[in-house]
Amino acid sequence: MKTTYGIQRLLLLAAFTTSLLISSVTYAQPLNLVFSENYVPLSWRKDTKMTGILIDILKESLNRRLDIKTTYTGYPWKRAQKLVERGLADAFVTVPTKSRKEFTVCSVEPAITVEVSIYTHKDNPRMEELRRVKTYADLKDFVGIDYDGNDWAKNKFKHMKMVWARDLLGSYKMLLEKRGDVLVRHAFNFDYYSKNLDLGNLIVKLPTSLSSVAFHLCIRKSSDLVNVLPAFDKVIKEMRADGKYEAIVRQYGSSN
Repeated sequence: MKTTYGIQRLLLLAAFTTSLLISSVTYAQPLNLVFSENYVPLSWRKDTKMTGILIDILKESLNRRLDIKTTYTGYPWKRAQKLVERGLADAFVTVPTKSRKEFTVCSVEPAITVEVSIYTHKDNPRMEELRRVKTYADLKDFVGIDYDGNDWAKNKFKHMKMVWARDLLGSYKMLLEKRGDVLVRHAFNFDYYSKNLDLGNLIVKLPTSLSSVAFHLCIRKSSDLVNVLPAFDKVIKEMRADGKYEAIVRQYGSSN
């Protein structure tokens, strides 16, 4: 019995020591996160710093609750993704598409979930047809607009003709110029632009919510910090339970 007890103590000590070593490797270096520099209000550059809903959620979860050093840098979205793929940055927060999962491991818990709706210009002669749209497949005969680098849109709208803007703001301008019929976007983003660019009377939000889309923390497979994801999942659950998550989102005034 004494021998068995002694072996159990040694095994527990070994497991504890291993966990300490893993923690020291995990948290010793900063997690270099990259974002779209103009994806308001989820992430955007304000003066010289990145700000937004995603930044605040990650600062609370990674910095304050997990004590992980982080950096937050904004780029054009297509470039940000390439930096992670090429090993020049550690992580981004986005929709885990097939191509992104080839070089990243993504959290189980979403950093944020958004409702996706359809937007069109107010003079669209096919307005009544659009009001009857219920699914993504129903959009096949319309011309869609989105921005270059949006891998989710490129996968989702293979069945329809698309026009690609240089960036997110450009996609709204193209819709106003009637270069296409629809923009499929979440309310967080549209609410911001509607208030700040006076789009409310020019662009119409249609009543159908097409789906919910989840944005996850995705860390490059070759990063030494990929093993923080289980702890991140746990903390995100805690933030939802204690009200901090909702408080962060509410600060940005979205109706979503």
